[in-house]
Amino acid sequence: MSGIATIERTATGPTPLLLDAGATAALLGCGRRKLFSMLAAGEIPAPIRFGKRLTWRRSELVAWTDAGCPPACRWTWPPKI
Repeated sequence: MSGIATIERTATGPTPLLLDAGATAALLGCGRRKLFSMLAAGEIPAPIRFGKRLTWRRSELVAWTDAGCPPACRWTWPPKI
């Protein structure tokens, strides 16, 4: 069972707007270690610090993957219209 299906099936309320590292890794289909190595290499959008936690916007990750997962240096959020 993929991480994406697990997240969508276990949601009992509104879909979370911000995802922690574990949920982000599951959404992208990788592990936390790979997520942080991709972040260090500038391959994924930057997270948002929420208190002491790093979180990612679900909507941004979906838009980023729809755009073909460009490097963070070429990614802008919100997208320019």
